[in-house]
Amino acid sequence: MRILVLFIISLLISNYPQNLLAQEEEVKKDTTIYIDHDYEINIDEEVSDTTDNDVFEFKEFRFRFRKESHPYLKVNYGFNRFAHKNSSQKFHDIGTFDFQLGYTRTFTKNRSYLIGIKDRYLSLSLNNQNYYKANVDNPIKLNNYQIALGESESFGYKIQSIKLSFGTGKEFNWTNTNFDRAQIDMDTLILDYYRDATRFGEAYQSNVTLMFFDFIGINFNYKYGLVFPRHMFWKHLGSFVIEEAAKSLLNEYLEKVFSMRPGAGPIINFVLRSSLSYLFYEMKKERMNWPFKTVSPLTYDTYTIGLRFTF
Repeated sequence: MRILVLFIISLLISNYPQNLLAQEEEVKKDTTIYIDHDYEINIDEEVSDTTDNDVFEFKEFRFRFRKESHPYLKVNYGFNRFAHKNSSQKFHDIGTFDFQLGYTRTFTKNRSYLIGIKDRYLSLSLNNQNYYKANVDNPIKLNNYQIALGESESFGYKIQSIKLSFGTGKEFNWTNTNFDRAQIDMDTLILDYYRDATRFGEAYQSNVTLMFFDFIGINFNYKYGLVFPRHMFWKHLGSFVIEEAAKSLLNEYLEKVFSMRPGAGPIINFVLRSSLSYLFYEMKKERMNWPFKTVSPLTYDTYTIGLRFTF
């Protein structure tokens, strides 16, 4: 009897490490942490390296887009209309080329025929009077280029291989502007803050995209933004928090719309989000960090049409 008890105990002890290792292996299988709908953190298995009889064990962390994300490219062309609240002269309309590289993810929203699209991108915009022949020759003629980081969210309809989506988005950008001071006249003091300097700013966008075969699409885009003469961090942060709070309240309302009337969701979402963004844009024309007392910024409205390629 004693021998049998000792045999059972030894058997349990010998199997315990194996069971523990098996449990650890099961835990290690799930090594992906999803921090939101678009990004993920991958944690690789432990790697051992022996040097001078010392063993170092570590895990490799990788931050990247979800596997469902696809790279995409946008090429847009149109014209740009600048303005300033305190300028006594009008700006000359100039042409624009916009190149956008990013990642996109498509998902189903409430119904099989409804889709959602999320884009994260880096863009380069070239604005020059040589790209577009304006109907009216205004005195203030400026050229610039702009680099931006942004995101866009769209909702729409899917019919077989055709998708029609309505989107809104926001970006933060850096704009380098140059112009001839001799042509500016009395507005020199206002615009000299932007001359031959890179200035921080932000922009909103509303777009409509018609996609064919999940690869190529036609894009209609309206972008409206601000270029700050100086970046006042704390006031800009306060303005940003107020804006995000308003968007959060609107998001709750729109989720109800999608749940109650899914077919109307994309249109209502597009109209209300675009209206809210344009409302903030109009208020910031007077005070760049509304509602805080700040100066008026340089503003612009860009109208473009182009092609979108999803890979």
